[in-house]
Amino acid sequence: MRVDSVSQFVAQSLWKKTKMKKADLLADAHKALNGQFSKDEVRTILDTVLNEIGAGLRRDGRVQISGFGTFENRVRKARVGRNPKTGEAMPLAQSVSVGFRASTELKDAISAEHATVPASAPAPALSAAHPRGAAAAAAEATA
Repeated sequence: MRVDSVSQFVAQSLWKKTKMKKADLLADAHKALNGQFSKDEVRTILDTVLNEIGAGLRRDGRVQISGFGTFENRVRKARVGRNPKTGEAMPLAQSVSVGFRASTELKDAISAEHATVPASAPAPALSAAHPRGAAAAAAEATA
């Protein structure tokens, strides 16, 4: 597998399987590097990168990797939730989660890897039963 960028590598690796595990990512990275590093060295590199992303999120709240995307802390406000079994209202504390926004380069790499409809293909028409389809049909009839 020849890759020219991180985004291209991730796009090719992510879409091969429905769920990629760390072991799969390590094997793919080792293969993409043509054996220049041992599997243990690749594991150490990956662990270091992941640890530094976590440290950056704890320290700065945001980690931006050009050509890949941005990880950032997102605060969820305290709110009242419901116990799914009983329906009883219960307070939920404020929490912090991690969000990820893919870069345009990564989105384009994934789209290019998995394009199923040619860009020149016309968009499928909405049926007259669909609200926007009915409005479009009415607009064409009056034009």
